[in-house]
Amino acid sequence: CSHIILIGMKRQESRKLPEWEEVAAVSSALQNMQLCATAYGVACYWSTGAMSTDPSMLSWLELGPDDLALGMLMLGQRGEEVAAPERHPQENFVRWQRK
Repeated sequence: CSHIILIGMKRQESRKLPEWEEVAAVSSALQNMQLCATAYGVACYWSTGAMSTDPSMLSWLELGPDDLALGMLMLGQRGEEVAAPERHPQENFVRWQRK
């Protein structure tokens, strides 16, 4: 990996939104970054390793007690193409309820 982007969620002081909604917003932004990287041919991987919860990392990111470190986005060049895994029918995983 040639670049690492650290991901954090800093809570709004107003607390108008629940925490889960702020985490979801950061996650959505991160997914958009991954889609953009893929479109430009850049390999990327979101990791939430132990470094994400290390107190020194939280301090370095200037995150307070109500904030969260949500991992790292690792970027780099793609290696050789990997074959897609076998897809299974959705019926194996989804059950539709009709009223």
